[in-house]
Amino acid sequence: GQNHLTPSLLYNKVLNILSSQPEIEKIGHLKLTIVPHIHLSDFYQTLIQNERFALKSISAGKNGFAEIKLTPPKIKDWASLEQLVLKLKLTESSLEFLFEFHRQEVESMSAGLTFKNVKREIKRELLLKEAIYDFNQRLNSDVALQCIQSAFLDYRAQGWLATS
Repeated sequence: GQNHLTPSLLYNKVLNILSSQPEIEKIGHLKLTIVPHIHLSDFYQTLIQNERFALKSISAGKNGFAEIKLTPPKIKDWASLEQLVLKLKLTESSLEFLFEFHRQEVESMSAGLTFKNVKREIKRELLLKEAIYDFNQRLNSDVALQCIQSAFLDYRAQGWLATS
């Protein structure tokens, strides 16, 4: 018989040409690589380089935020932290940051001790006119590091760090 070119088959053929992947009979969804804006990338790279966190994943979050998942360094201060989710958003005038600290806390129950997953959030914002160099339009890493360290100080001040 003859091959009829249906819209579905045409879509698969175009996808095959564009992606150089083997032809797919049925497509559920496409996995896209998310590359955050250079200012956002500069910010999380500053955190990785200075605070020794490891990059786990990058994805597109809700409401225009890029979501960066990081693993904490294996040191005593971060022992109870399972991961840091850094949500970053670029607006016309600022960079918005939400630090989500995901950790386990001990909860005493009548039957004994249990662990519960807890999320603590700290928000920060940098004005672009104060954080971006004029000459190369890149993020000032000193300003980024001050923002990161300020969020970490707030985290420590709340008593959320492991103390034993």
